[in-house]
Amino acid sequence: MSERRLFLGRVERVITSERRGRLAQLRPLYEATPTLSSWQRSFTPEDARQEFPNRGFVTWFDPPEGVTEGTVWQFRVEEQRTFDPANPHHDAFKTAGTATSPVEILDVRYLGDEELCRLQVTEEGLELSFIPAACVCLWVDGESWIGPLRLVPNESKRWILDPAQRQQPLPRVRPAPASHVASLTIEVPRLFLTPGAVIGPRLGLVDWAPDDVVLKRVLRWVRKTDRAYSDTLELTERVIDHAVELLAAAGLSRDDHALEVQRLRRARAVVGGLAERQELVESVMRDLFLVPSVQANIAAVKARVRQETENQVRGELEESIRRVAELQAEKARLEEEIASLRATLSAQVEELNAAIGQRLAQLLERPGQALTELAILRAALAPAATWPKRGIEAAPRSSKAGNGAKPSSSLSCLPPSITERSGEIGDIVETAQLRQALRRAFRVRSVPVQAAKMLHAAFLAGVMPVVAGSDAFRALEAYAASVTGGRWLWLPITPGMLEPGDLLGRVDPANRFLVPAPGGLLDLLLHAHGTEELYLVVLEGINRAAIDSYLAPILACYADAWCDGLGRVLPLLHPGAVSPDDPY
Repeated sequence: MSERRLFLGRVERVITSERRGRLAQLRPLYEATPTLSSWQRSFTPEDARQEFPNRGFVTWFDPPEGVTEGTVWQFRVEEQRTFDPANPHHDAFKTAGTATSPVEILDVRYLGDEELCRLQVTEEGLELSFIPAACVCLWVDGESWIGPLRLVPNESKRWILDPAQRQQPLPRVRPAPASHVASLTIEVPRLFLTPGAVIGPRLGLVDWAPDDVVLKRVLRWVRKTDRAYSDTLELTERVIDHAVELLAAAGLSRDDHALEVQRLRRARAVVGGLAERQELVESVMRDLFLVPSVQANIAAVKARVRQETENQVRGELEESIRRVAELQAEKARLEEEIASLRATLSAQVEELNAAIGQRLAQLLERPGQALTELAILRAALAPAATWPKRGIEAAPRSSKAGNGAKPSSSLSCLPPSITERSGEIGDIVETAQLRQALRRAFRVRSVPVQAAKMLHAAFLAGVMPVVAGSDAFRALEAYAASVTGGRWLWLPITPGMLEPGDLLGRVDPANRFLVPAPGGLLDLLLHAHGTEELYLVVLEGINRAAIDSYLAPILACYADAWCDGLGRVLPLLHPGAVSPDDPY
């Protein structure tokens, strides 16, 4: 069978299978002449089975979503290589290329003029006993068609203009010659353009948008055309007549002129109908007010509304009065409480003044005894005397003076200020496990996973990352939970830190003991010499103090520790400034 042959057929079935996907079965109904001037040959079901074995169908693979059973399409065919004559479910032919929709002409002249056709097609819908083609032209009068356009079913199973097309102007075209229109019987007589014919030349445009949209477009056009037009001017028939005069002198193209004329006519009809309906409503309302039963109902409604309003106002007033009384009682109670507190405070101040006077008198009488008691209290409350050893054992100092040797220290347990939580995962031995652990920890805490990559890269490079933002603490917590097994030390930085000693510790010259900073960083640094475990130190608010003064020297020693050879040593204290039994 030649691929040049063109057929018109109807979709009998649409099938969806897991193996072949979506396909449709077309039943050929008519065949076009070789010159595509008309549809000449019709196929009965018997003829179709003979020419298109095995069942008289042509397979259409992967049809568009708009293809449904009962729709009409024109197509060319080609043989299927996998056709099995012994298989009754096989078709010998399939569509060659893509099937297209023929142009169908719907004769709606029986509805009346163009305006009545518009109302029927856009509002109520057309009653059709068949599914119209995807490309339709409406025959509205003897001089013009409207189209091409697409009809869709509404809730009442009637066919209306596609709402998307309704928002745009539609072409008005000249009717095709009678020789180019074919009447075909597909269950019922229908009109189609012949295969080789095209839609006639365009005569202009029409606007079938809703009335409110057309009125807005007319107002917009009048404002643009006549600058003297004001938004406060009402859209009356006089204004529309003035717009017609402006349109005649505007010198527009044929299409634009026809479109604006059609819009103005519709606007005039809408405005005239609104005025008539308004007058009718006003007349009916005047007559209704004269009916005794209506007057009685209105009086009853007025009385009910008045009574409901009075009850509501009375209730709100009573609630306000009750609330004011409660506030006044609360005010009186608070005033009594304030007076009582003032009396109590005055009595306590008098007692305190008397006690202070008595104590000062005792100090003036026996100043030596007071100084002795103060010295005893200072020795008893000295920080170094009561500082717990926490398992720190001091080694004896070297006998050589001035050699800078430092006592070796070891920690049998972690400092009390260290946070040691159980890790969220087990041991990590592969990079993939680390990535998975970081991703899970960051997602659980609602922190972007990208932050984990930047943190890990900074630590691998041996630098100190600086994290800012509302998620900074959760990001560091998530990293510690995955990489350091939940071991991390949190240190808040105060604005008063000026040197490394404020972060690590200072010497108490009176007792010759090193008093470590309460954060426990010094304990962790000493503990790190004897363990392979990882710890994360978080300095909260490093920008509150001068970083170059208190943190830069410690980071310099940390950087030198990564390099081979001698490095810088931070002189936190002189060995002679502390007692030989100081564990630090």
